[in-house]
Amino acid sequence: GRAVGASLGLADGAWLGLALGPAVTSYARGAAFVVQKYLERPLLVERLKFDIRQFVLVRSLAPLEVFVYDDFYVRFASVPYAPPTTRAMLGDRATHLTNMQVQKDVDGFNKTVAENQWSGAQLRAHLDARFGAGTWDTRVRPRMLRLIVEAMAAWDRSNHRANSYEIFGVDVMLD
Repeated sequence: GRAVGASLGLADGAWLGLALGPAVTSYARGAAFVVQKYLERPLLVERLKFDIRQFVLVRSLAPLEVFVYDDFYVRFASVPYAPPTTRAMLGDRATHLTNMQVQKDVDGFNKTVAENQWSGAQLRAHLDARFGAGTWDTRVRPRMLRLIVEAMAAWDRSNHRANSYEIFGVDVMLD
């Protein structure tokens, strides 16, 4: 499989992380890939792990033309997060994965956060209340956009046909 990932530090030591594509489970000698370190201390809301789903359209790789949809949504895990202390704990999908296919059948689904999702406006309001007015607009969003552009720029141009486009659901975590 192919995975592309990156992380970017915020001024106060927090990090943004992004991963695209399937996880690397095996590779051929000399294969090129980037692997991101597991985020051991993710930013939590109500003790729940979350990620931001941001839609991105790539119209061209040469020159790079990336369009990021203004809105996004937030997906939550159903089980309160605890840092994994064993490899087995990483297998707890209800704690570590946020996608709806995993969460919809978990006992804690829809209990702490309605439908395990927030709108972009809800996250912006939460961040502003917790870290100060303008947190999303001045600290998170600009870095997230740069991170997305950097990840798209790393994409192998031979995997993109001329006169076509790709739409990605990019998942971003904060810690």
